[in-house]
Amino acid sequence: MCIDMSNFYLNTPMPRFEYLKFKLADVPAEIIAEYGLRKKATEDGHIYVEIRKGMYGLTQVGLLAQQLLEGRLNDEGYYQSTIVPGLWKHEHRPIQFMLIVDDFGVQYVGEEHAHHLVSVLKQHYDISIYWKDEKYIGLTLDWDYGCREVHLSMPGYIAKARREFGHEMPNRQQNSPYQVTPPKYSAKVQYEEQPIDSPLLDKEGNTFIQKVNGKFLYLGRAVDLTILAALSALASQQAAPTEDTKKRAHQLLDYLATQDEAFLTYRASNMVLAVHSNASYHSEQKARSRVGGAFLSLPRRPSPS
Repeated sequence: MCIDMSNFYLNTPMPRFEYLKFKLADVPAEIIAEYGLRKKATEDGHIYVEIRKGMYGLTQVGLLAQQLLEGRLNDEGYYQSTIVPGLWKHEHRPIQFMLIVDDFGVQYVGEEHAHHLVSVLKQHYDISIYWKDEKYIGLTLDWDYGCREVHLSMPGYIAKARREFGHEMPNRQQNSPYQVTPPKYSAKVQYEEQPIDSPLLDKEGNTFIQKVNGKFLYLGRAVDLTILAALSALASQQAAPTEDTKKRAHQLLDYLATQDEAFLTYRASNMVLAVHSNASYHSEQKARSRVGGAFLSLPRRPSPS
């Protein structure tokens, strides 16, 4: 199952208050009338506010909300793994979950244990519950328990992004997400390509490059690894993008538009990574040490009957 909390950052108690000053002229008239702000304004037309609970815009609100959530979970017997960050278990219940900000990906044995976690969260938060476990942190999960596989995808994400950017379908298929420097097979030394003398983009073009890079970065990291090199190239130029950078961004959009939507498969394996290592001290001159080890992939041993 999956659980999603709403308004996670809001109304978190703050141990140290913050203070805000803003102009009364920037406040809508209905808000001024509702809270009688004209009586509270200073002579120069400003309002001073004491912030006692979390709100958007405060840099510390994410950490405070996370610490509060962890404390509430700890009080009910849930604890975070010391080996895998974000993996939570219970002291005695057969339940565990991955916690990413305010999204829970839950694995349980027996619905009563899942209901226990739900009841704990409902005491403090507004939550949405998805018993089919098909959506998690923006990903669509397609489970194949028979083959012990799960397929990750983001259907419709590319089409929605292309509409946002006003990108039209290209006339021919694009098979490369970025411009590759062709190797010179007869040359003994491979030199990098010289920078192209291309005019800088205006503010609107600069924003376009930043949006393209930010829009598809999560897709690249989570599902489609083929676009990471293209995104890295765009990121390295987005401080001072040129017309050539814009051309590269459109090539990436053409690639995404003409290729099948990617999906990533995770498959359960019976292999276990084993590491044997050792070190010796003062085994060489000048007090030098030696270290060595072996990394082995071993089949998992069946549980004793």
